[in-house]
Amino acid sequence: MILHLAGNGTVAAERSRDAAAGCLYFRRPSRAFKGQHSWRLKIPRGGARSPVSGVIEMQTEDWTPCIVTIFDIVGTKTLATKGLASHQMIRMREVAVQLINTGLPLHSHGYVWNDSVLLLSHNANPPDLRLKVLSELSDFKRQLEQECSIRTYAIAVKGLAFPHDIIGAPPIFQGQVADQPRAVVLKTSSWAMANCFLIEQALGRHRADWYIDNRVSRQTGIGAPFASEKVALLPKNDLREIHMYKGSLPTTK
Repeated sequence: MILHLAGNGTVAAERSRDAAAGCLYFRRPSRAFKGQHSWRLKIPRGGARSPVSGVIEMQTEDWTPCIVTIFDIVGTKTLATKGLASHQMIRMREVAVQLINTGLPLHSHGYVWNDSVLLLSHNANPPDLRLKVLSELSDFKRQLEQECSIRTYAIAVKGLAFPHDIIGAPPIFQGQVADQPRAVVLKTSSWAMANCFLIEQALGRHRADWYIDNRVSRQTGIGAPFASEKVALLPKNDLREIHMYKGSLPTTK
């Protein structure tokens, strides 16, 4: 069965069979709506009890290469027990917003919440440009820590940003135009963003200051890490090498 999602939201269906593999395929055609993504879901024949296998064939021509970086404060739980965490988070928000709005020319968007900062750069190639992005991230981290009297760790991952096609009228709330949308779609939305959290979960025990995806640091001439490990990352659970650094990021060739 092939399900086609039409532009008006209706669903048309036709049946297809892979005679060799004995499988049914469910897919959304690439021209179903603006965004041009194609997904195919492969289900072995044999009834409802058969497990779903192998999602996915993705066409990602309009997904833009990006570098997603997240910064977190070290020791937030300890600061909270001392009654200091709220002050630190509010101060970090003020400084981070100022730095994002007045600097970071190689980054297009930034988001701040609680003890975290999320940055998006579309300057993912070539290596010399990625080195400049890393240098900019290093400067941002240093300034943030100095002005807020905190320690942070950073995770940087390369990937493809999901398309952002949502265009709407000015947001209205309770009859008045709002100063910002009630719903905010993060432009960092990507497998790279998801992989930041997987890397933290897998390697956080190292207590590094930096966790850099090899695809970000490769061929940039950045200094040697104190440790490297491979982590299975989304969407295909491919093993990707993550380099870990302590202290300042050695971005000078």
